[in-house]
Amino acid sequence: MLNLIGNAIKFTEKGGVTLTVRLEKSVAQNVQIYFGVKDTGIGIRAEAQKKLFQPYAQASAGIARQFGGTGLGLSISKKLVTAMGGDIHLESKAGQGSTFFFVLPFEQGSPEATTAVSPATTAAVATPENGLRPLQILVIDDNVINLQVAAGLLEKEGHTIATASNATTGIEMHMERTFDVILMDMEMPEVDGPAAARTIRGLSDKKAEIPIIAMTANTGREDVMRCLDSGMNDYCAKPIDPDALRALLIRYTKAEGIPKATSLPMVKARAPKKPGTKPVISPNADSVHYVRPDRIVPTEAAASTPATPPREGLFDPQTLDSLKSLGKEQFDELMKGFYEKTESLIETAEKSVEAKSVKALTACGHDLAGMTSNFGFTALGDVARRINRLGRDNASVQAMAPQVAQLRALYTESRAAAEAWVKQ
Repeated sequence: MLNLIGNAIKFTEKGGVTLTVRLEKSVAQNVQIYFGVKDTGIGIRAEAQKKLFQPYAQASAGIARQFGGTGLGLSISKKLVTAMGGDIHLESKAGQGSTFFFVLPFEQGSPEATTAVSPATTAAVATPENGLRPLQILVIDDNVINLQVAAGLLEKEGHTIATASNATTGIEMHMERTFDVILMDMEMPEVDGPAAARTIRGLSDKKAEIPIIAMTANTGREDVMRCLDSGMNDYCAKPIDPDALRALLIRYTKAEGIPKATSLPMVKARAPKKPGTKPVISPNADSVHYVRPDRIVPTEAAASTPATPPREGLFDPQTLDSLKSLGKEQFDELMKGFYEKTESLIETAEKSVEAKSVKALTACGHDLAGMTSNFGFTALGDVARRINRLGRDNASVQAMAPQVAQLRALYTESRAAAEAWVKQ
């Protein structure tokens, strides 16, 4: 839906975008839900529609030049809808807008499945009764501090953790040992997360089927699509939310039960239906309509716009509180390592400006963004993400330098605020 809505907004200069979600059919415990996105944009010629769901396909070269994009979004959307048991369809005429829609089958759940539990229950370790058995988990990240945070949070819940500081080592460990799931950073030197995922999916035995969950501070639409297109199953945003990660682990390790710490939907996906069947779509629908008076700035452009870091909200107490739950000794050790690594990265970023190295600055921005997210240093992380985004957009060192210049003072201010909160 995110991709379809994003496309509709991008290609609609005048008029609006209508999002429709409705109950299409209900028989006993089985339901079908209709999802549709209608726009009043440029529309698509009939001959272009035939190839639109193919990888890297776009309606025309002119469209690609004017609006950008890789041509992967609709191909990935089709794969996801098919995997969930549906078919995606298009109705469009050139100059008259487009409607993308699909119907997915679900089974109704019980109201009890959405009942929240007390905070005390959410801290329970992984057990069959808690919805998650103890797992063998491989965590791959080139940042040792991020590895320590992930391992600490997962070991607290009863899992056995193995770590690798690069993708090559991680793949070798996966080949030699047995794991239930892999958690992997997206951006790493030499071999990145998507490349490692493609390598694993290309294996000839059962090891190709292991669930792979990306851990990333970059959760924009293109980042998520890049993750899924590589063969990863899902992603977990940094900072790591223990409840959200637990729900992902349950989903992809086929554990019995439900996650106690999260509120689940009232419906669950059924197995894919047989190929060749078509949903019957009725013309009437209750819709949510959004009319856009002018162009919306794309996420990528917004991320590249320099901005003064906020003086309020320097850090997230909830994230730090989650780390404090690991115990004072481990928390103090993590914070010490975090401060040392942050200071080192800031120094590297400053030297990279002097050396005019966009590549080094981009890597520093990524490393700093993921790590600061895991420790709740939100303002510092925002600046680091802007540096990383500028580098990925092939900006010049001159454009990145103003962001780098903010890092040291913002780090000092954020650290002082966080240390004062810890002492309270």
